Amino acid sequence: MSTEITIAGAAGFVGNHLARRLIAEGYKNIRLIMREEESLSDVGDTDVFSIVKTNLIRETSISTISDTKILINLAYAKDDFNGNLKMTANICKAAKKGQIRRIIHISSAVACGFHSGGNISETTPPYPAPGYQQNKLMIEEMLKTELPAQTELIILRPSMIIGTGGSGLDFIVTRILSSPWRSRVAYWLLKNRRVNFVAVENVVETVMFFIRLPRIAGREVYIVSDDDDADNYYGRVERLIRLYLGKPFIRPDVGLPEACLRILLRLMPAHSPADLLYLSDKLSGMGYKRKISLKESIRGAIKNCPDKSIKAGVA
Repeated sequence: MSTEITIAGAAGFVGNHLARRLIAEGYKNIRLIMREEESLSDVGDTDVFSIVKTNLIRETSISTISDTKILINLAYAKDDFNGNLKMTANICKAAKKGQIRRIIHISSAVACGFHSGGNISETTPPYPAPGYQQNKLMIEEMLKTELPAQTELIILRPSMIIGTGGSGLDFIVTRILSSPWRSRVAYWLLKNRRVNFVAVENVVETVMFFIRLPRIAGREVYIVSDDDDADNYYGRVERLIRLYLGKPFIRPDVGLPEACLRILLRLMPAHSPADLLYLSDKLSGMGYKRKISLKESIRGAIKNCPDKSIKAGVA
């Protein structure tokens, strides 16, 4: 019997959230794929899903995904760029061999590169930096060119994902708890910087949106972003974290002017520009509705943190 939905990379941050959501909404016959050394925390009713431990780099893994109807690809090896291309090649082989009707591939907004700031949309010409950014774009291009014509392809490009179980807020939380002076200086310098966060709940909601669509025409790329959320600035995010940790706000509440901040970050090419804005108008135009605000996602991340010293201050 074919599998309705397969999640490759199910043990990861987004994969865990997605598996829980599918099971909570009553989906059945779900296959969760992860590497042999990975494990998955309790996600619910074990009667509706199966776990397959394999590595998609190996050609022997092709049969584990070729019989699924919808493949959600979250698999990515952070330090193995060539391995990621092999995984992608095997996904394409599985689609040619089997009956995969739709692939929802989760890429990254940085596949386009950082550019010099300003608005980034799906039509912005890509200029990825060597390494991670370039690897992400190469995977997208391989899927577009190597998948059989009958396989529907959706490529999602989320910005920096945060939420319960993730590490996206750790650098701010660590500064607040362990280095008050560094935290104060960072706040004054970066208060007006856009941080390009997106709630994991909204990334999952986007995947669910494309699972539900009866038919997808063509092969499309969609940016998944919460950049239009008023709290998506460093200063506002830190104030929310301090609120939920029960820590005092920084005084005086001032920040480096935006023009000076842009100049400062241009001198640090590894950092994204201060005014980078990922546009999600194309996705919204499809009828997608955001699941949660950044404020709610940040509160949940702090409240559900396993470190009791961190979540003690959450109201």
